[in-house]
Amino acid sequence: GRLMSVLNVAVEPDRVRIYTDTLAYVGNSPSNLVAGKCSIMPGGFAVVTRGSTIAGQHIDKALSKADCLGEAVYLFDSGQVSELLETMFSPSWARSQLGDGFEVSLFGFYEGPVAQRVIIYPSLEITSETFGIGLHLSPCDNLLKAAGVTLPERATDAQMVALALAQQRIAEKHRLPLCVGGLLHRTAFSLYPQSDEVVMEQEIVAAYPGYLELADEFGCPNEAEYVNWSQARAAAK
Repeated sequence: GRLMSVLNVAVEPDRVRIYTDTLAYVGNSPSNLVAGKCSIMPGGFAVVTRGSTIAGQHIDKALSKADCLGEAVYLFDSGQVSELLETMFSPSWARSQLGDGFEVSLFGFYEGPVAQRVIIYPSLEITSETFGIGLHLSPCDNLLKAAGVTLPERATDAQMVALALAQQRIAEKHRLPLCVGGLLHRTAFSLYPQSDEVVMEQEIVAAYPGYLELADEFGCPNEAEYVNWSQARAAAK
């Protein structure tokens, strides 16, 4: 129930990129490697939840029923997602699972880039916001603002990977309670104006330091994908 999973987002007029890791924590300790933290829904959009894993599974199930991104956007904008979160966490036993809060984010392309999130806090206060054009690093946005660091509006994939790896180094150096490690996935929605076609891709773009040790300890559901990625990377050198 902590908002400490890494979620890095790059929003451009014709592309949305989402970068997520695969390491799960229980308390302050790594517990297992997951298949991924960015869920691709049948309706052709992506959902990322941060906080309670059980709550995330309920939200994924609810949003998977949306036939398309437009319907999912309506569920967010009409307040239905907020109502669902309020209902889920209102009982006292459920509120104890809320921890620092719970966040659900929606991504895709629908008459332009879609990147928005709803957050419920322990007080049951609910806020919603849109990721504007530019780069957004979670949970580091406030840390960057406090340090007076301004991110550029655009970054290459290589730069986004470097930022993600730097987050892990900073977290370890300063003993920050970030949940980061395993593999780094990029989920991308790209608009091709000639055909108005939106292409969706999800793939490994990096392995965090320590990944192989974690895979040995916990096993990895992405093992075959990792082997293919590492072989292709070695062949390209």
